[in-house]
Amino acid sequence: MEALKSAVLLDIENLFIAVRKDLKNKNVRAGAKDIAEVLCGIILKFAGGRGRLKYLLGAVSLPHVSSNPDIDESGKYRVRKDMADVIQVFVDNGFEVMVKSSSYNAADFLLEKLARETKEDAEVEEVFLCSGDGQDPFPKIVNGLKEAGKRVSVIVYDKIPRGLREANNFILLNEQVHLELDESVESGGLVLRQPEISETNVNELPKKESLVKIYRNIIRDVKDGKNPKPRLYFERLCRALSVWEKYFRRLNNLPFSAHRLILILDNEFPEFESGEHRTLFYAVLDCTDFFLATVRYRVRTESRFLAKLRLV
Repeated sequence: MEALKSAVLLDIENLFIAVRKDLKNKNVRAGAKDIAEVLCGIILKFAGGRGRLKYLLGAVSLPHVSSNPDIDESGKYRVRKDMADVIQVFVDNGFEVMVKSSSYNAADFLLEKLARETKEDAEVEEVFLCSGDGQDPFPKIVNGLKEAGKRVSVIVYDKIPRGLREANNFILLNEQVHLELDESVESGGLVLRQPEISETNVNELPKKESLVKIYRNIIRDVKDGKNPKPRLYFERLCRALSVWEKYFRRLNNLPFSAHRLILILDNEFPEFESGEHRTLFYAVLDCTDFFLATVRYRVRTESRFLAKLRLV
């Protein structure tokens, strides 16, 4: 039986502002890019877990800040840069993002246009509408998709708007966001989970420069059919490949950016030395055929390196 095909329609600005406001109320500061990475990962996890994602579509309206007398030049630059960073995160993770600069709600009508196109695709059975906006045109979007026989799941941050209650299913993001971001406040800022390494363990770890050589030597040993050493880093290599495989399998080999693939290791393996996640990724990318590399990365279905690794 063919897997369910689905589409994601994302109101970027709405969800981003909801998360930022919530964190601000909790006296937690987080960068725009950090918030976007967490949001993107959770949305893809929910949507990708139900079937094959055919469309990843997002829309955002850039408010006019140049003529606002209440915002100084540094503030105007920060607003533009934050939204540019947020958009880039979603683009790097496979979203096609449409940007409108005419008004605050211009993105709403872009999403309505995208929803009409999605509605006409007979292959799409489920649509994930990611927005907490219950005003027009969102109720119209939900009803139109349902009339076309689509299952509609609404992904909101913490409250289900009255105007979207006709949807088939609802997913709240706030608890997942709180789990992803370790809300330890130090010096007024958000601190992400850090590895707990004792002084003894730090001294036992190799220097950052030598990690490159260690991972490249391990990969060479695997290719030559030798016993890879040191075992600690060989096991880390195996665990990393396994985690990446699971992520790609769950999302039907949807392409990821290098930044996202490194972040996956950062979240899964906090015990790794600082910088080791990046070193490991580039060792695999440069020295094996594990990834299909274009602008973004997929797992190669028939990797010769993986075949050799299973013989070790």
